Amino acid sequence: MKRREQMNNVPSTSNLLTNNHQEPPEQNANMVALLEQCSIEMQKVEQRLIEAQAQFDVARLRFQELQTALIKQYAAPPQVASTSSSQATLSEEAPAADAVYPASGLYAYGFVKRSPAHLDIVGIDHRSKVYPVKGNGLSVMVSEIDIGQFEEQVKNLYAAMTQSPGVLQNQDGAILQAHEHVIDTIMQHTTIVPLKFGTILRDEQAAQQLLEEQGEHFKELLNRFRGKVECGLKVYVDKRVVLQQMMRHDAERINAQEQSEPRSQGTAYLLARKKEEQLKEQVNNELMRIAEHIFYTFGQTAFDMKQNSLQPPKATGKKKEMILNAVYLVGQEQLSAFYEWSRGITEHYASLELELEFSGPWPPYNFM
Repeated sequence: MKRREQMNNVPSTSNLLTNNHQEPPEQNANMVALLEQCSIEMQKVEQRLIEAQAQFDVARLRFQELQTALIKQYAAPPQVASTSSSQATLSEEAPAADAVYPASGLYAYGFVKRSPAHLDIVGIDHRSKVYPVKGNGLSVMVSEIDIGQFEEQVKNLYAAMTQSPGVLQNQDGAILQAHEHVIDTIMQHTTIVPLKFGTILRDEQAAQQLLEEQGEHFKELLNRFRGKVECGLKVYVDKRVVLQQMMRHDAERINAQEQSEPRSQGTAYLLARKKEEQLKEQVNNELMRIAEHIFYTFGQTAFDMKQNSLQPPKATGKKKEMILNAVYLVGQEQLSAFYEWSRGITEHYASLELELEFSGPWPPYNFM
């Protein structure tokens, strides 16, 4: 790269010192140290620029992949279920110009062992009643839906998510809220294996075919999820607080070392920068240790647990940094004990001012 070539053409520090008049040894040493540090810092800046560009390229490609996937999954007209696959999710290929799609279908919410008695709720369109389609000892909960209208709503939702990630207006998020409301209501009456948002079946025959083809798998999940719910936990911390604590702990030792071993200005500068990098690494390691401790502490009252990807502040809307994004499969009878761990964790890390954010109970989406 041009910048690296320019750096290579810079005279060595020894030449800079010998081409002119001789300076006192201590001043020469300081100059050498400072010039070497400048060279190191320039290389670091260059490397960071390269890494930043690479991260930007990866993020851009990832966004394009997610954008394509979302369009394929939600925004394209649904395909009619074939005999080999009863689940008519949204098309994964661009529809033909003359393609004919059904005007209506069945929106599927999830599988239950027995349909809740006297269930009286409307579906995702706020009009059609939710009802069970039975087969193979199971029921899939569905409601009728206008596919064209749903497609338009999802396109609006996608546009809103693209323009303002993490922020949805009520009208944009209405179909997501309706989907969650139906599943949450069913969950209050019985165990449910939830289906992802946007699952559409062609008709009742396709629903029964799905039950026949995959019924045993969903029976296993229902047995596993019986009496259990999903709980989410996100932990946030201000990195500066952790850094300040570490700096205070090290200050006394550093001062004592400096008094016993006097150093030149250049050497002291180099050591200070090195210490700064070490502190940053120590902070990251400490945050990883704290996150792991919290993760496994709450896991003591869970049947299963997993960690999801951390979200940046831009997505969370918080100034603090997320260090843990976990979900737990918890028995309903253990919920109180599960949440009780927060008191001990908060007290143990009181000086760090941790922020614990709980969500749920939810259907076990993350443990399917």
